[in-house]
Amino acid sequence: MKPIFFQTHTMAQKPVVMGPPKITRASKKNKKSWRVNIDVTEVEEGLEEERFNERIGGGHEKKKDEDLFMLDSAGAEKENEEKERLKKMKEEEKKAPVYSKNLSKLKAKNFKCFALLDGLPGAEDPIPNRKKQPISKVVVKALEEKDKKIVSQIDKIRKSRQRAMDEKKKRENIDEEYLRTKFAHDLWDDEDPDVNKKEVDKLLLSSQWIKHNTRVHIDTMTSNKHVPKVNMQKNKTLVPAVELPHAGQSYNPSVEEHQEILWKAAMIEIEKEKKAKKLERQLTGMFPTEDKAPTYREYLEEMAQGIPELGGKVEESDDDDDDAEGEDEAGFTKETKLKTKQQRRREILRRREEYLRKKAKAEKIEMDKIVSVKTYKKEMNATERAVQEKRERREAREVEKLKGPTTLSKYEYKPQNIEIKLSDEIRGNLRTLKPEGSLLEDRFKSLQRRRIVETREFQVAKKRNAKVVLNRKRLMGFEEELRVHNDRVRQKKKNKSFKMTKSRKMSSTRIESLI
Repeated sequence: MKPIFFQTHTMAQKPVVMGPPKITRASKKNKKSWRVNIDVTEVEEGLEEERFNERIGGGHEKKKDEDLFMLDSAGAEKENEEKERLKKMKEEEKKAPVYSKNLSKLKAKNFKCFALLDGLPGAEDPIPNRKKQPISKVVVKALEEKDKKIVSQIDKIRKSRQRAMDEKKKRENIDEEYLRTKFAHDLWDDEDPDVNKKEVDKLLLSSQWIKHNTRVHIDTMTSNKHVPKVNMQKNKTLVPAVELPHAGQSYNPSVEEHQEILWKAAMIEIEKEKKAKKLERQLTGMFPTEDKAPTYREYLEEMAQGIPELGGKVEESDDDDDDAEGEDEAGFTKETKLKTKQQRRREILRRREEYLRKKAKAEKIEMDKIVSVKTYKKEMNATERAVQEKRERREAREVEKLKGPTTLSKYEYKPQNIEIKLSDEIRGNLRTLKPEGSLLEDRFKSLQRRRIVETREFQVAKKRNAKVVLNRKRLMGFEEELRVHNDRVRQKKKNKSFKMTKSRKMSSTRIESLI
């Protein structure tokens, strides 16, 4: 086969290179045909060259001589000075710590992301007379503050790094001192002159085998490190742990004190009776007894009231008179009359006079207020005294609440019964006196009053009856037969496999015995 772009002549047998085939009679009636049938490579090359010149800062024709050429006046001495400066910088970097080396490298390195912010290196502004907007003072100030913060952060990092290195060196020195070979002192003595206690404590705190809780606990005793405070505040109460009993509860009390305690116990019992009677009145007393209950006949008579067909009484009403009056009122219509000009003018004057009168009254009240400053002072002092008294009463109530129990659970605190002896039960000595109450109950009630234990009641556990569930099989007759058949087939397969494994085991044992 012959190549596409070669044509063989009969005269001279030489290949001739041909260009792209020329299109004859091409349509040029629209832009699409012009683009397809016209070669624009020269135009594109020219545009690309112009873009390249823009990127490098323009062509050689537009550049000045100072931009194209450089005058070397220093010679080889300047190169030697630059080499020595670079050498010193490298030596300083070797001596400096690792983090400063990395920082200097980062500063010296020109990142692509930062270079793009400065714009293209040689490209000119396509709009030469552009008005550049100046940066506001607020933005400049914000940038300066940001730079200061970055510098301060770098200084903090440098100082913390140096501090860590110093602590590491101290720790190494402590290890060397701690591994001593002389044991002239007492090991169990509290004071050890050879070892500094603070340094040992720091060494213990930095150990990896000590947990965080232990480290914090030791730290609270050895340093001023902040530790979160634990709220160990007790329940606020003014009830003493052991309350002194009333003098009337003594085995040999005076008559007045004994009568006082008896009166207190009687008042408690009276209050209990009042509550019981109130409860009975509100519940049982609301309903009649069996002998006073209404009969079935009375119930029917009450339900038939107003129904004459059932024999009930019908009250005569004055509905007819009311209807007649209603018709008369409904038939009457009030005639509306328009106001005259004189009436409207008088109404406007009356409203204006009312407005002026109210304004004068308000001004008079304001003037009276200015004059009566002393009365206002007295009122203010009275209100302040009332507020102060109210505050004192509230504080007294709060203090009084602290002297008693509070609700710590859903059950209300029930006070203990007063342990008393009647007049005929008092004995003159402790030997013949019969004890009252329980010491355990007294202590438990004291815990409840002091808000240490919440109020409780004895609960009887209820037996839970198991819920009976009936599992009914929703299967048709043929489905049940099919299920039974499948179970039988499954069982036969299982038995067959069991027999085969058993026979294999028997055969293997026989072979082993023969061998």
